Amino acid sequence: MTGRKPFQLVRRGICYVPDDRRIFSDLTVDDNLGIVYRRTRELGSGEGVRLFPALREIAGRRAGVLSGGEKAMLAWGGR
Repeated sequence: MTGRKPFQLVRRGICYVPDDRRIFSDLTVDDNLGIVYRRTRELGSGEGVRLFPALREIAGRRAGVLSGGEKAMLAWGGR
């Protein structure tokens, strides 16, 4: 990784998600993804769900009650 430019790392599938994950705990998974993708359609059409289909199953849950792995999927799916 040393000496490579950020875009080169991303092309290889390497990126960083901060521990704080920057999700809105009081909003649902669907609402969090909706803010990121500025969409008005139902969950399922967004990039986050394409990357992590499991998010569809928990779309109505508040982000604050998700497990650590689910929060990580949401954070990654919203980037």
